[in-house]
Amino acid sequence: MAKKILDENGVLYLWGKIKTLVFGKVDKVEGKSLVDDTEITRLKNVKNYDDTAVKKDITTMQGKIETLEQNGYDDTQLRKDIADTYETKANVTTHTGNTTVHITAAERTAWNQAEANAKTYADGLAGNYDAKGSATTAETNAKSYADGLATNYDAKGSATTAETNAKSYTDAEIGKVKAKMVAGMHYKGSVDNYSDLPTTNEVGDMWNVKTASEHNKAGDNVVWDGKAWDNQGGTIDLSAYVKDTDIVAITNEEIDKITA
Repeated sequence: MAKKILDENGVLYLWGKIKTLVFGKVDKVEGKSLVDDTEITRLKNVKNYDDTAVKKDITTMQGKIETLEQNGYDDTQLRKDIADTYETKANVTTHTGNTTVHITAAERTAWNQAEANAKTYADGLAGNYDAKGSATTAETNAKSYADGLATNYDAKGSATTAETNAKSYTDAEIGKVKAKMVAGMHYKGSVDNYSDLPTTNEVGDMWNVKTASEHNKAGDNVVWDGKAWDNQGGTIDLSAYVKDTDIVAITNEEIDKITA
């Protein structure tokens, strides 16, 4: 889909329209108004708003309010209703002598037994978990575990065994281990063209190719994977970018529609 841009010709055309609008404006003349004479005449004939009726209604309302303030509001019945509804108060000292039931019989029993139950639970904890006895048992177990470790894992003996095993490795085996340790990519240098890359390589050999070709971009690094050259440059997705062929200048007719 084509993308519209405002090019140089479009800017010149748009600027011409702006100048026409600016130069065609009406300047303010000292002593004259920009308002049409007919509108000025209409505004002169507008009468003031008559608020007599509103003021009268306000005065009447004020009189009613003053009458209420003078007579006073009688809240005797309201106070009586509140007292009749909330006159019974809970006995918060024992919860056992209330004429009005606030908790059930089962809840009252549980409340009264709370202290006794707590004491029984605490006595049980003290009997089952004697601090000194537990500490003594833990110390004995720890000592037995440490003695077992000392017997099974003698430091000096282990070191001697490791030294013997290390000496048993042949040079060939050590070479294999060393090869695995240093495996990876090895930078070898640069070539001018892709066709100049060496034909005999080791896995991990890396070369820089200066000139672009069908296989690489200029300056790409390639690595030998054992069978072929692997280009490390990767690919770049340009699908989200606008192509030059997709850019179209906006026309004067389109500018006219925008500024209409």
